[in-house]
Amino acid sequence: MPARPASYPLFRALVAHTQQFCASGLVGLSDFLPVRDAELVAWLENASTTQDGMAFQFIICAAATAGRPLPTSLLPAAAEFVPDPYQLAWIAWHMEGDVVAESVRAAENPALAREKRAAILFYATAW
Repeated sequence: MPARPASYPLFRALVAHTQQFCASGLVGLSDFLPVRDAELVAWLENASTTQDGMAFQFIICAAATAGRPLPTSLLPAAAEFVPDPYQLAWIAWHMEGDVVAESVRAAENPALAREKRAAILFYATAW
């Protein structure tokens, strides 16, 4: 097993170097995620706060691929940084909590394209 980076900046550097947004790339990156769930969430919150969309997308998708628990409170940020509504629905499927309420909260973001907001509300209705 590869050595784990000690911090988010090291992981971010690994993402910048790897840039393989595919199943095998995400599985490989999941080995470098923090072991503690709270630290994983902190990384995602940091990526969201700093508007580091690429890191957010890699981290959340690697975590979901690895079956890591993800709180639904991350769904509004995911809606902002994950460009594909189908991928966003896949991420929501891997989350724990009230997906419907957080989806509605995500869809209230006026910065999102109308089509994306409609897709989010469609998924929330289907939930």
